[in-house]
Amino acid sequence: MIAGIKTHLKRLTASQQLLRVEVPRHHVTERLEHVYHDLQKRAILPGFRRGKVPRDLLEQHHGAQARDEMIRQLVAESLDAAVKEARAQVVGRITVGEVKLDERTGLSYQATLEVAPQVKLGRYKGLLLRCPSPTVTEEDIHRALERLREAHAEAVPVAGSAQKEKRLPALDDEFAKDVGVGSLAVLRERLRAELTAHHERETQPQLREALAEALLQRMEFEVPPSLIERRTEQLQRDFVMRLMLQGVAEADLKEPLQQATPQLTTNATKLVKLAFIIQAIAAAEHLSVSEEELHRRLEQLAARWQLSLEAARQQLERKQLWESFQQELLYEQTVAWLLQHAQIERGTR
Repeated sequence: MIAGIKTHLKRLTASQQLLRVEVPRHHVTERLEHVYHDLQKRAILPGFRRGKVPRDLLEQHHGAQARDEMIRQLVAESLDAAVKEARAQVVGRITVGEVKLDERTGLSYQATLEVAPQVKLGRYKGLLLRCPSPTVTEEDIHRALERLREAHAEAVPVAGSAQKEKRLPALDDEFAKDVGVGSLAVLRERLRAELTAHHERETQPQLREALAEALLQRMEFEVPPSLIERRTEQLQRDFVMRLMLQGVAEADLKEPLQQATPQLTTNATKLVKLAFIIQAIAAAEHLSVSEEELHRRLEQLAARWQLSLEAARQQLERKQLWESFQQELLYEQTVAWLLQHAQIERGTR
């Protein structure tokens, strides 16, 4: 651990900060000695056995190499401590530059940090979201009833023959009672409710898309370029995988991927921005994932992986996905909260 470093943090843009770091001279001296000590164990020069090369000859022949290695080690070790001390919220790339070594003061450098953007929340409660909701027609109910009759059909002997024919039950109150409902009228209403719920579930992706567009239109801010690049690459991999599953040959993937990339980049930018917006809303509304919900979702994951609860959690932690798992749950919970507080206007076909 490098102690006594000095840091100065300055915001450059909405998603970039400049961190200046100064490492005291005694760290430079100590680290250079350590580098030469390691180098002496390995160095070979004519007339000297390994490990016996004098220090002045090491400096003469390997001085630049030792200096570069010392700088590399000090920057690598001090940068993490400097970021923590400056309390910078790094979410993307870190670029180090302007490294200077001064015999009197020590080592200094600056790092450009891609940080979490400052999201100024616009209105997000009570958003008007328009979403299609197909009306359940009498024809829809008739088809559902016919499917029920088919499911309860009986095979009965044909008179004077060894063959059997399918006989559908009459569509009346007796049939309704056979399927566990008091009357045909009640059965029709139950089917209407089930079909309505099914249609609403089908439109959930459209509703979420309407919510995303409404949020993005109200909040404009800059996001770190490397996050967009990373998300675009992920979408490109997904796109290629879909094409391959459709039977597209590997040699034929390049052209459709090139054509799709501009739209994939646009989609990636939206997804990255949306993630920051949802995160900011969760913080503003003090939303969190309860232990009960976390436990329930982990149980579902464990069952899918056919693992014990503890083994599933250990696997997430081993792959450094436990935090992402929690963040994903909070994201879903926040979206659900926003939909609960939205004005949803459903149209018909």
